Amino acid sequence: MKSFLIYIMLLALPFWVNAQDTIKKAQLKEVKIGGHSGGTEFKELTPVRIEKMNHYELQKNACCNLAESFESSPTVEVSFSNAVTGARQIQLLGLSGVYVQQVTDLLPSIRGLNYTFGLDQIPATQADAIYVNKGPGSVVNGFESMTGLIDIELQKPEKMPRLFVNAYLNSQRRSELNLQGAKALGQRWNTALFTHFNHSQFETDANKDHLVDGPLNKQFSFMNRWKYNSYRHVEAQFGIKGLVDQKYGGQTKAIQVADKPYAPAFLFSALTKHAELFSKTSYNFDEHGDRSIGVQALATFHQVDAYYGGRAYIGKQFSEYLNLIYQTKLKTESHILRSGLSVLADQVDERYVDQSIRLNQTIPGVFSEYTYAGSEKYAVLLGMRLDYQNTNQRIYFTPRAHFKYSLTKTTSVRLSAGTGFRTAFIFAENPQLFVSRRQVQITTPLLPEHARNIGINITQKIKQESHLSVDVFRTDFMQQVIADYDLNPHYVLFYNLSGKSYSTYVQAELYLELNEQWHTRFAYKYNDVKCTYHGVLLEKALNAKHRALGNIAYDSKDKHWKVDFTAQWLSKQRLPDFSLNPVA
Repeated sequence: MKSFLIYIMLLALPFWVNAQDTIKKAQLKEVKIGGHSGGTEFKELTPVRIEKMNHYELQKNACCNLAESFESSPTVEVSFSNAVTGARQIQLLGLSGVYVQQVTDLLPSIRGLNYTFGLDQIPATQADAIYVNKGPGSVVNGFESMTGLIDIELQKPEKMPRLFVNAYLNSQRRSELNLQGAKALGQRWNTALFTHFNHSQFETDANKDHLVDGPLNKQFSFMNRWKYNSYRHVEAQFGIKGLVDQKYGGQTKAIQVADKPYAPAFLFSALTKHAELFSKTSYNFDEHGDRSIGVQALATFHQVDAYYGGRAYIGKQFSEYLNLIYQTKLKTESHILRSGLSVLADQVDERYVDQSIRLNQTIPGVFSEYTYAGSEKYAVLLGMRLDYQNTNQRIYFTPRAHFKYSLTKTTSVRLSAGTGFRTAFIFAENPQLFVSRRQVQITTPLLPEHARNIGINITQKIKQESHLSVDVFRTDFMQQVIADYDLNPHYVLFYNLSGKSYSTYVQAELYLELNEQWHTRFAYKYNDVKCTYHGVLLEKALNAKHRALGNIAYDSKDKHWKVDFTAQWLSKQRLPDFSLNPVA
């Protein structure tokens, strides 16, 4: 399997080099079109409500990685899973980010062992835009989307500046440097190189609790992307990525002996190594693009060596992904049919204290999806896929449907429904358990998680980019892996769901573009998330039932100055049950 995928990827790279297509360049006069766009854009004609966070929105949260790029977003919530490791986690529709399919240029990126620090390891300067859709996404992209999909679109070599330098330094001696550059190699080839370095070695303890306020770290990453375009039939993208990330945290006196994993004081240290080979190739059978075939391929290696107060966690993952897509129009360009085959393979080995988990899963699948988007009045997307999960020896049927209808020229309604399933990686997805001194107990063989999601969105355009939007979504789990922190404060228990588990999510958002200089956004969210723990239906711990966000943005007329003010409010949250602890 490994050699086959790597062969496909390597084959896609140079295969088209000898293409002998010729193009004639038409000399056209330059035309400049001016305009202004709000920070979040919406695709009006698509059946799926997709929010695009463009450059304007990303600049509101300019420092420094993708985990810090959602602070002003009312849709995606970001919080720290714990203060020792500094790991950030996202939430969508009231549920953890593990139920959100996170992809980079539609290739799987933040999943498995990479979930813990995945968002921290993608520099925001490399992103061209971020696309967010709520609810189950397209079956073409896979089966893992339960509450939504986040697609990070990277800078394209043919559109990047020749050289881009970005540096950052703050009062706590956190420094970052991004060097990015692109070059055209003839008419058909473009390449780009991205390098990133960040360094934070200044120990801060503002509250004098003898624990550093945030982890110290050193990180280096690079990416080399290539793009080929024959301007007739063939377009190909491929590249390589690599990362090394070292983090330290814990008690202040432990930092001084960080090279010794079993220091007498509590010490956190983690060394992460990550590498990727990726490829995307498409072939159009005719000049109009009525029929095409595409191949997406990815090979990923991820390794983590971490120590938490003398307890070791060692994790290795090798994943392969192959997606073959055939697309054709039916009668007119408004009717599109996409069908194909996919294979996802994971080889995972995790060890934590006396626990060992090994996973060798292969999930082949077939899918088909029909889209109609030729009318301003309505649009439809209907898809289904079948996937075979070898470790569970079960075939999963994944149907998904999206429907959009315009009541008026300014009012639209979108309905969505679908299912999804995924394999839980319990250690990587629960980094807080490592710093809690709890013992881990896996009481039953864990099954893949399976959920269904239905939702409705109503959007009322006011003027220009201004709008009022209301979302209501419901997620119900048929199967879920439960992390039980309530039964005993000295243990965390993992077992399969026996009972109900659901999330009811309501969001209202008002975005006003007062003029080209002033923009405001106000949002309110209601999250009712409950799960059955040891036979009792309880509100999910550390979940704020009510949230509110306000953002005011100002741009000077000459565009030299930008000022943003963002405020968030969270209601009270239930803590896990600590009643069995001694009073002291």
